[in-house]
Amino acid sequence: KQLPEAVDPLTDKLKTSRNIFTRSKPVEKMDNSPKSTKNTLVVEIQSRPEVFAQQLTLIEYGIYSQMKNEEFFKQAWAKDNAEEKAPHIRAAISRFNDLTKFISTIVLEQQRIKHRVKVMISLIKIAKHLRELNNYHTLMAFLAGLNEIPLHRLKFTKAELPPKYQKRLAELQALMAAEGNYEHYRLALASVPDTQPCIPYLGVCLRDLTYYEEDVNFGTQEKGMINFKQSKNVYSVLHYISLHQKIPYPYEPNSLRASLLELPYLDEDELHNISLMREPRGAKRADIL
Repeated sequence: KQLPEAVDPLTDKLKTSRNIFTRSKPVEKMDNSPKSTKNTLVVEIQSRPEVFAQQLTLIEYGIYSQMKNEEFFKQAWAKDNAEEKAPHIRAAISRFNDLTKFISTIVLEQQRIKHRVKVMISLIKIAKHLRELNNYHTLMAFLAGLNEIPLHRLKFTKAELPPKYQKRLAELQALMAAEGNYEHYRLALASVPDTQPCIPYLGVCLRDLTYYEEDVNFGTQEKGMINFKQSKNVYSVLHYISLHQKIPYPYEPNSLRASLLELPYLDEDELHNISLMREPRGAKRADIL
């Protein structure tokens, strides 16, 4: 399946490697009973969205700060031995996918429209805080989760989202849109001072590096000659990653962290089925709880 272009978590060069965003081992299914809507994570999402964003960012930074330069060479993250050659990139990719499915799951878990809308509002608040924290990688995971097909098709639920939050979500989507080679995102990234913490969206970093390695123009160099243009472009990506790896976020882990390390979610088939339960095809608003 394809996500809307504006929040597609994979860029052109990476779409052929969709499986790299797949978790390597299954997780327990999430309880769909009404009682499960009161679990710790949903309560935290609704009551402390800023703290939730901070704790997610600390976890993401812990992975990002450990990435080594050699993990980014020769598309090591997409090779058969990727877990060995690019363990931290793979961890970030897996985390991205987990977050995307988790976000879809906690919205669809809510049986009534008003409850789904409340959770979506809280998720949009968290996304806004992630933007303010310059955590673009987790921000993109949130946008992807909110645009997964099982959520995207819930027209009645989306229609009841207050205009203020519809606008805020649209602004974040525009920021991270793929149009113009991620023009708006790149401008925002360039405006982050070198002294501030930042986690760039990994998908764009990997896309750029893949492009530089595969560009046919780079293959015209004579054997043994150094392609300085290619080296400069690769260095610019790795330099930016390295620069912000050295600047930690000024927060401390709290009790929420343990719950966020292993996120529960439903698989794609289960998400699809529960989506049809929440808003059946051909249903009218009066038919929906």
